[in-house]
Amino acid sequence: MNNFIDKSQTVIQAVRELGFAQVMYYGIYRLGLASGHYRRKTPVKYPLAQQNLPTHFDFFELPDKIIYGSLLDPATEDLINEAEEILGGQVRLFGGPPVALDLSAPDSTVHWSRARLDSSTDVKFIWEPARFGWAFVLGRAFYLSQDERFAEGFWTKFEEFTRLNPVNCGLNWASGQEVALRLIALVFAGQVFAGAGMTTPHRMLALNSAIAAHSRRIQPTLAYARAQNNNHLISEAFGLALAGWVLRGTPEADRWGRTGWRLLNQAFQTQIAEDGTYIQQSMNYHRLMLHLGLLTDLLARRKQVKLPVKTDERLQAGTRWLLAQLDETSGGVPNLGSNDGANILALATGTFQDYRPVAQAAAKAFLDKSIFSLGPWDEMALWLGLSDAVLTEKIDNIRISAIRRIGKSKTWGTLRAVKYHGRPAHADQLQVELWHKGENILRDAGTFSYNAPPPWQNGLAATRYHNAIVVDHKSQMQPAGRFLWLNWANGQWLESQDADVLIAEHDGYKKDGVIHRRSLQRVKEDHWRVSDWLLQ
Repeated sequence: MNNFIDKSQTVIQAVRELGFAQVMYYGIYRLGLASGHYRRKTPVKYPLAQQNLPTHFDFFELPDKIIYGSLLDPATEDLINEAEEILGGQVRLFGGPPVALDLSAPDSTVHWSRARLDSSTDVKFIWEPARFGWAFVLGRAFYLSQDERFAEGFWTKFEEFTRLNPVNCGLNWASGQEVALRLIALVFAGQVFAGAGMTTPHRMLALNSAIAAHSRRIQPTLAYARAQNNNHLISEAFGLALAGWVLRGTPEADRWGRTGWRLLNQAFQTQIAEDGTYIQQSMNYHRLMLHLGLLTDLLARRKQVKLPVKTDERLQAGTRWLLAQLDETSGGVPNLGSNDGANILALATGTFQDYRPVAQAAAKAFLDKSIFSLGPWDEMALWLGLSDAVLTEKIDNIRISAIRRIGKSKTWGTLRAVKYHGRPAHADQLQVELWHKGENILRDAGTFSYNAPPPWQNGLAATRYHNAIVVDHKSQMQPAGRFLWLNWANGQWLESQDADVLIAEHDGYKKDGVIHRRSLQRVKEDHWRVSDWLLQ
């Protein structure tokens, strides 16, 4: 009886904090699975007339090859070496060392709604290779070198994927988001490899068929994306909007495009707060959001329309939020919140941890500024058709409310105090970050893994793994699952007369009669002081 009461209270609290709509959409999704509705809407084989639609490969900007080669010159060898690794059957997942490029997935002979994965296995190791991030690497290497081996390498792997993952079968078709992200890569590949000698009419026909199948897979399960109301929704909405563009001219594709564009703008406007904080409270997902924002900006230019004013304002704010936490020496950022290793738009050389490519492109697109002088980090902006912009002021002059920064460009610190408007990722109010000459001295432990043997199932989200105070061995909020916190702890700023002092507090322990207040003070260049008060 007590267990039932506890579960009921958790559901009530979830509805109160997440909203009725999100809980309702999740119920609709579960009903669709149980009833077999999704098996009927996403059949294993589409009628022949639906397998190929006229495809327009004119989305990405193909850079001037002389400018491209000159810009990439310092990093050309790195790009070619990574492409050679892929030809050798290896890929750098999540920015790590080369591992085998495995495109297979469990239960690939059954409909995706019936596919299952061992509970101890993290599905990201199945999904990441199938996102086709490696196709961006091969495409860029081919465009730079015109080496047909890179084109052949793509087509060989594409054909392997289609053989191992029949349409709507297995785990690689289970998520509408994964299908949408793969669709972006397929559109890029179709455009870059169109003129390659290894690109035969038969291969292009197969790619057109795959793009049509991917486009059709997304809309039926939008209820799940709406229930999540996070990166799933913007990914799937953009997938539909992109399908509407590359398959334009047919009533079905035009309908996808309208639906995707509407949901995409709604999502940006509601998921990004006025101060630029993304709803998932995660640096990695913030980059994913900006990647999709940049693609949306490109799509608007292709359609010769302007982004809605509110969408543009929120993407501007989201850009400033990133810049306020970017280390200009290394391009690194705090490892804030959930981090599944996503890097969906692999259009630049450099490490996984280097955020300069997305920062530079977003600043050009949404602020009409360049944050860095011209360098390899401008490659992404080239592929997105973003022109040069005026070099702006120093990064440490950019301020936001959710996370405040003090110090100079070489040595700086931040204090985090957030008023949540969406699901918190980690119990990390008043987290302190310190950076010195490109090194993250005081840092967030991150995520490690969502699915792994105890205690690693997103265990690093708790307060005790952050630079924060723990009261009575409790986290600041109530854990209600791997990705769900209830009884949100909210922070507020207290004004200081000293420009080198930040002060904030949070109410996460209010139920225990305690308010946690913290100050971060820059005493001198390499001397910082953190002071804490537990107030009753």
